[in-house]
Amino acid sequence: TKGKGVSYMENQAGWHGKAPNDEEYAIAMAELKAQLAEVEAM
Repeated sequence: TKGKGVSYMENQAGWHGKAPNDEEYAIAMAELKAQLAEVEAM
């Protein structure tokens, strides 16, 4: 799934091949880090 794990990118074809701006990047990284922490806690 394109953008999997990033709420505003997931399943949004417009994000394919597009780089996020600084604010979007920070949001994406926070979401991905939270998901990683959940997996590591298992």
